[in-house]
Amino acid sequence: MTGAPRLLLLNGLPGVGKSLLARHHVRGSPGTLCLDPALLHGWIGGDPDDHDDHGDHGDLAHAESVRTLWLAMATAHLAGGHDVVVPQLVSEAELVLRVAEAARAGGGRLVHVVLAGTAVEARVPDEALARLVADAEGLAVVCRMPGVHLLHVPGDDVTEVHPRLLQLLDAG
Repeated sequence: MTGAPRLLLLNGLPGVGKSLLARHHVRGSPGTLCLDPALLHGWIGGDPDDHDDHGDHGDLAHAESVRTLWLAMATAHLAGGHDVVVPQLVSEAELVLRVAEAARAGGGRLVHVVLAGTAVEARVPDEALARLVADAEGLAVVCRMPGVHLLHVPGDDVTEVHPRLLQLLDAG
């Protein structure tokens, strides 16, 4: 790797292949950390799926703890001169700005890629449908932010876009 380390945010709706592409990418990138925030939920006590009477997540502190943890881990790894790949749906512009700040704080830069395709989770429970719609609307706003790269995922194999991802990383 030459230049500043990169925080590669692989963004997109559930089931599009963010985690699969992240794991595929790090296999050929020595020193790169695949930091999947979904795995960190189990590291923090409490029930991350706890809901209040209105169906909203009651444990927002849990979600914020996970965000704070993965942002700090990414910053630390970047400060060591290594790339970080984060497969995570980020549908709020404010969080994208926090990710960019974490990259800068670690001496790196953010490369924000949104994966778009048809491989979104087919069996969405009714209670999660409203959240999925809200995430899609938020992601549409995030896609219009400066510096966001959109990669279309053809068919079922997200690894087919890996060469295009490498070209994007080499160009920037």
